[in-house]
Amino acid sequence: MKSPVLIHGLWLVLAAGAFAVGRFSVGSTQPVTGATTAARVVTAPPAPTAARSAESAAAARAAALSEDPSAWAARFRSADGTISAARMQEAVREALRESDPVKSMMNFSQLIKELSVDNAEAAFKTVRETVAGFESMRFLPMLTYQWGALDGTKALDAMKELGGRDGMFNSAATLAGFASTDPEAAKKWLGENGTAENRWLLDRALVTGLARSDFDAASAYVMSLEEGNRGAYVEVLAEQKIRDGISSAAEWALGLSDPSMKASALQQVADQYTRQDPAEAAAWVKEHAGADYAKDAVGTVARQYAEKDPKAAVAWAATLPAGTAQAEAYGRVYREWGRSDPTAASETLNAMPSGAAKDESISSFSRSIARENPEDAITWATAIGNATQREQAQVEVVQRWRMTDADAATQWAATNLSPEAQQKASEQPRWDRGGGGGPPFGGGGGLPFGGGGPPGRR
Repeated sequence: MKSPVLIHGLWLVLAAGAFAVGRFSVGSTQPVTGATTAARVVTAPPAPTAARSAESAAAARAAALSEDPSAWAARFRSADGTISAARMQEAVREALRESDPVKSMMNFSQLIKELSVDNAEAAFKTVRETVAGFESMRFLPMLTYQWGALDGTKALDAMKELGGRDGMFNSAATLAGFASTDPEAAKKWLGENGTAENRWLLDRALVTGLARSDFDAASAYVMSLEEGNRGAYVEVLAEQKIRDGISSAAEWALGLSDPSMKASALQQVADQYTRQDPAEAAAWVKEHAGADYAKDAVGTVARQYAEKDPKAAVAWAATLPAGTAQAEAYGRVYREWGRSDPTAASETLNAMPSGAAKDESISSFSRSIARENPEDAITWATAIGNATQREQAQVEVVQRWRMTDADAATQWAATNLSPEAQQKASEQPRWDRGGGGGPPFGGGGGLPFGGGGPPGRR
């Protein structure tokens, strides 16, 4: 075996040599002249093979994506410039089977532009035959929306034939397209085909289509709905207004006369505003924090602000006027902070003065840590000053505790809760929307008619 000292010595010699070469070839700042200059020229080493390969791959990809989708589709067109049903099937298959997802979508989008009443059904059937599951949701909503805009009645008939959830969700995208080009016919179809099961989704789709073509007509339709249901659909109007800019959307929302619509619209605007600039959104919503219609908007800002900067969010909540909105803000902040850094949250929570805001904060905080640390959570819940709120928080902690240690949770409840509260504690927890460690809640999933859920089920 070679001596370690010798090996280390060799490395030292090599390192010294490399240093000398580097010093005399590129490190010196002294001028050189004559023949010596040529001897000291240092040529840059060739780029590593991996780097060259990455550059080549990037160049090849850029070249592929630079291909004009219209030129790609040209070989499927007839002499009159249209694509027949049979050729549309071939084109759709080729677009969907393209291995590059970006190029696949570019080519498919071109086919959407060339959809017609003659080839739309063929395109729809081919997509359903070629892709399935979530992959199909990349393509079907665009296609059905466009088919609905071209030939709403026929397209919706095809969706009804599907039946089940597929038929219902594809009908929604189709109806949105139908409403964008023929609002009265779309309303008539909905009146004849809406059911208790699908009406919430189809109403939302109708409002989406109307809002994209005639915002005032969409607003009028929402106002024609039952008062209790308007708030759920005004979100769609807000989403459309937000495209015009946050300031415009905020002004529109504040000008609504219907209380439920105003509250829902403001919450939607607040959500988007906070994504863009949490501190600015917090300052904006603070101006309206004393109004009942702004409570949910305040909570939305608080939740998102806390995700980004919980200490700043707590400081902001302290500046809100005392009352429901402030308690809501504190509760949302500590719910999020409890999930991300419970130690820091508890230290700040301990310093809060007693009162409604602290009780709401503890209630939210205890729920947020209940599954990971139920003993601490129940201790916090027991510290709530308001007796009714304290028992409710204890019940909600026990519900979550049961999911990790049912015996310990049941034993604590039997010792500390009333029989009625014990019964409630044995039920499944009501998960907080957007927090609290519960199951995920999906959004729109990229659907052209928006996301959300039915009124009363959100």
